[in-house]
Amino acid sequence: MSSCFSHNICFRFSAYCIVLGILIGIASFLAQFWGGYFLMREDGVIELSQVAVLILAAVMLYVASNRTREYRDFFKVLYLAPVLAIIRENDHFLETYVFDEAWEVLAVVCVIYMGYILYRTHKRVLQQFVRFTATGPFICFANGAFIVMIFARIIGQQSLWESLLQEHHHRMIGRFVEETIEFLGYCFILIGSMECYITAGQFACKTADSLSLTQTIQPSEEGCVSSHV
Repeated sequence: MSSCFSHNICFRFSAYCIVLGILIGIASFLAQFWGGYFLMREDGVIELSQVAVLILAAVMLYVASNRTREYRDFFKVLYLAPVLAIIRENDHFLETYVFDEAWEVLAVVCVIYMGYILYRTHKRVLQQFVRFTATGPFICFANGAFIVMIFARIIGQQSLWESLLQEHHHRMIGRFVEETIEFLGYCFILIGSMECYITAGQFACKTADSLSLTQTIQPSEEGCVSSHV
């Protein structure tokens, strides 16, 4: 059983790596074929891909929170992280077509809602988070968060590319690298969300099996007691 389980994990993560490699290759090809502006504008391919990945991650986590009791409260907090990222990535759209600083208002509402959930369930969330840190999906989330919040910001600095390329520097280069690496980080978060969904399904199956086993044992025990009487 454990051997089959480990093989499934290896197969899934191998598939994830292959898909990520294909996506990065497609982004590089499009940059060469259509130019950086087509990819990097606010309604460009990379921005839309980031939003699509984040929406899928948020949906996966929300569904996972309803499939398992072991991490339900923590997942209900965790799924709001991709939602915040979606709001941040759509700041230009919200400010253009809704009102100025609309994304900030939505982000504050989302943070308040997250704080309300934490206030009500902070003990269970903390316990579930401690258990979650020992799982594979946590590694994916940690890598994704590090890539998006730290690594992409460092490597996307214009001053870095100016010093490296000097007179050959172009602003679009640093922006392309930053946005592409951000997309990679969001893909790691999506992978973690998919693994959370799979883990929640495994817990649900175990719970259902244990309940059916309990229901099977109880009638047999009652029959034994009645026969002894």
